[in-house]
Amino acid sequence: MKWKINRNMLVSEDGKTTKFEYEVKDVLEAKGVTIVLLKVPPSEAMTQNVFGVSPEGRILWQIEKIPETSSDETNTYVGMNKTSDQIVRIGNWNGLIVEIDPTTGKVTRKIFGK
Repeated sequence: MKWKINRNMLVSEDGKTTKFEYEVKDVLEAKGVTIVLLKVPPSEAMTQNVFGVSPEGRILWQIEKIPETSSDETNTYVGMNKTSDQIVRIGNWNGLIVEIDPTTGKVTRKIFGK
Protein backbone atom coordinates (compact mmCIF):
# COMPACT_ATOMS: atom_id res chain seq x y z
CA MET A 1 0.00 0.00 0.00
CA LYS A 2 1.19 3.51 -0.75
CA TRP A 3 1.33 5.88 2.19
CA LYS A 4 2.18 9.58 2.35
CA ILE A 5 4.07 10.87 5.35
CA ASN A 6 2.55 13.95 6.97
CA ARG A 7 4.76 14.70 9.99
CA ASN A 8 3.60 12.20 12.62
CA MET A 9 0.94 10.55 10.45
CA LEU A 10 0.70 8.09 7.61
CA VAL A 11 -2.07 8.87 5.13
CA SER A 12 -3.22 6.23 2.64
CA GLU A 13 -4.41 6.92 -0.90
CA ASP A 14 -7.99 6.35 0.24
CA GLY A 15 -7.70 8.70 3.24
CA LYS A 16 -6.96 6.29 6.10
CA THR A 17 -4.66 7.80 8.69
CA THR A 18 -2.39 6.33 11.34
CA LYS A 19 -1.04 8.73 13.95
CA PHE A 20 2.16 8.32 15.96
CA GLU A 21 3.69 10.09 18.96
CA TYR A 22 6.67 11.36 16.92
CA GLU A 23 7.43 12.35 13.35
CA VAL A 24 7.65 9.53 10.80
CA LYS A 25 11.22 9.29 9.50
CA ASP A 26 10.93 6.40 7.07
CA VAL A 27 8.61 3.63 5.87
CA LEU A 28 9.08 0.44 3.89
CA GLU A 29 6.92 -2.53 2.92
CA ALA A 30 7.66 -6.17 3.76
CA LYS A 31 5.33 -9.19 3.76
CA GLY A 32 2.28 -6.93 3.36
CA VAL A 33 3.17 -4.84 6.43
CA THR A 34 4.27 -1.21 6.39
CA ILE A 35 7.27 -0.82 8.69
CA VAL A 36 7.45 2.66 10.23
CA LEU A 37 10.56 4.23 11.78
CA LEU A 38 9.89 7.25 13.99
CA LYS A 39 12.28 10.18 14.40
CA VAL A 40 12.63 10.59 18.15
CA PRO A 41 13.89 14.03 19.26
CA PRO A 42 17.23 13.97 21.16
CA SER A 43 15.52 15.29 24.29
CA GLU A 44 13.02 12.38 24.30
CA ALA A 45 13.39 8.70 25.12
CA MET A 46 11.89 5.90 23.06
CA THR A 47 14.01 2.85 22.27
CA GLN A 48 11.16 0.98 20.56
CA ASN A 49 10.54 3.50 17.77
CA VAL A 50 9.64 1.01 15.03
CA PHE A 51 6.06 -0.10 14.29
CA GLY A 52 4.24 -2.41 11.90
CA VAL A 53 1.07 -1.11 10.26
CA SER A 54 -1.60 -3.11 8.40
CA PRO A 55 -2.96 -2.07 4.98
CA GLU A 56 -6.04 -0.82 6.86
CA GLY A 57 -3.89 1.55 8.95
CA ARG A 58 -4.01 -0.44 12.19
CA ILE A 59 -0.84 -0.66 14.30
CA LEU A 60 -0.01 -4.37 14.44
CA TRP A 61 3.10 -4.29 16.59
CA GLN A 62 5.87 -2.24 18.16
CA ILE A 63 9.40 -3.63 17.83
CA GLU A 64 10.39 -6.14 20.47
CA LYS A 65 12.18 -4.70 23.50
CA ILE A 66 15.66 -6.17 23.86
CA PRO A 67 18.30 -5.64 26.60
CA GLU A 68 20.85 -4.20 24.15
CA THR A 69 18.63 -1.20 23.38
CA SER A 70 16.49 -0.80 26.49
CA SER A 71 19.41 -0.13 28.85
CA ASP A 72 19.94 3.38 27.40
CA GLU A 73 16.77 5.43 26.91
CA THR A 74 18.36 7.56 24.17
CA ASN A 75 19.45 4.54 22.10
CA THR A 76 16.81 4.82 19.37
CA TYR A 77 16.73 3.14 15.99
CA VAL A 78 17.91 5.53 13.27
CA GLY A 79 17.82 3.68 9.95
CA MET A 80 16.38 0.62 8.24
CA ASN A 81 16.46 -1.31 5.00
CA LYS A 82 14.93 -4.43 3.55
CA THR A 83 17.30 -7.22 2.54
CA SER A 84 14.39 -9.36 1.27
CA ASP A 85 10.63 -9.49 1.73
CA GLN A 86 11.34 -11.71 4.75
CA ILE A 87 14.03 -9.63 6.48
CA VAL A 88 14.17 -6.01 7.60
CA ARG A 89 17.38 -4.68 9.15
CA ILE A 90 17.22 -1.78 11.59
CA GLY A 91 20.22 0.00 13.11
CA ASN A 92 20.57 2.13 16.22
CA TRP A 93 22.98 4.83 17.47
CA ASN A 94 25.31 2.32 19.14
CA GLY A 95 25.98 0.30 15.99
CA LEU A 96 23.63 -2.58 16.80
CA ILE A 97 21.75 -3.90 13.78
CA VAL A 98 18.74 -6.10 14.35
CA GLU A 99 16.85 -8.19 11.86
CA ILE A 100 13.14 -8.45 12.51
CA ASP A 101 10.24 -10.55 11.33
CA PRO A 102 8.07 -7.99 9.47
CA THR A 103 4.83 -9.70 10.51
CA THR A 104 5.51 -9.65 14.28
CA GLY A 105 8.26 -7.11 15.06
CA LYS A 106 10.22 -9.85 16.85
CA VAL A 107 14.00 -9.61 16.70
CA THR A 108 15.37 -12.66 14.89
CA ARG A 109 19.05 -11.73 14.76
CA LYS A 110 21.46 -9.21 16.31
CA ILE A 111 24.60 -7.97 14.59
CA PHE A 112 27.11 -5.48 16.00
CA GLY A 113 27.96 -3.10 13.14
CA LYS A 114 30.79 -0.91 14.47
